[in-house]
Amino acid sequence: MEDLTKVWRENPHTNTIQYLGGWMTDPTYRGCIVRENSGRMEGKWAVCPRDPWTEQDHTVTYAGTVEEARRALENVTPGGHKCEVYVSKAIGHCPDRASLVTYSWEDGKAVRGLLLCPTHARKCMVNAFRVSVLEWEAGNGPITHESGPIIGERMAPAMAPVKRSHYLSKPIVWGDDWQGYELGMKLCQDIGPGDLVVFNEGNAYEVKSVDIVEIPDSEDLWRFNCNDGATYGSYYDHAVPVLYLPL
Repeated sequence: MEDLTKVWRENPHTNTIQYLGGWMTDPTYRGCIVRENSGRMEGKWAVCPRDPWTEQDHTVTYAGTVEEARRALENVTPGGHKCEVYVSKAIGHCPDRASLVTYSWEDGKAVRGLLLCPTHARKCMVNAFRVSVLEWEAGNGPITHESGPIIGERMAPAMAPVKRSHYLSKPIVWGDDWQGYELGMKLCQDIGPGDLVVFNEGNAYEVKSVDIVEIPDSEDLWRFNCNDGATYGSYYDHAVPVLYLPL
């Protein structure tokens, strides 16, 4: 069977736009290339992959020929990649989709670094060179597991057996039974009552209220007061693991 995500289609009304993976309304659609007819980029081809975050097309680079533009768009991985930040043994690597990639320069060549979701990007490697995942792949080729900084296999939640009798505070969701829930990340300041915050051992407690505790000579601590007297602390702009029920 033909892989429709790799099929190119030309606009039947103009020769200045071509679509990859189907028409814009098709689930196989991956983006388009557009020939610029005016301005400083006149004559060049804009490479516009579909952003899985916004479900919109974004121009990430320009190519001199239609062949170069096609290759650049074909480099972009459909659906994107996951964040590569390791959270904890109980949680494994961050499960959210990456929007940025860090990189460094070695012998005049850009070398890929860590894939970051928007939440982890607020605090992780803030001084590193960064670019969108779409722009990186269009200019440097597809990101593969072998090219990444993760050593070994990507780690999923451990789901280790939890000795329930050891806990004075009973969680809403035990760390060895997340059935029906999905894991995600939220910024500390976006956490509020009703959120299920995942503690280090994987148990999830429901936030009932939030206090901001002033600490001399340090940044303020955000304290989440959860069910059964459990508390969780974090700091502004830090990523907090949460469980949620998928829509």
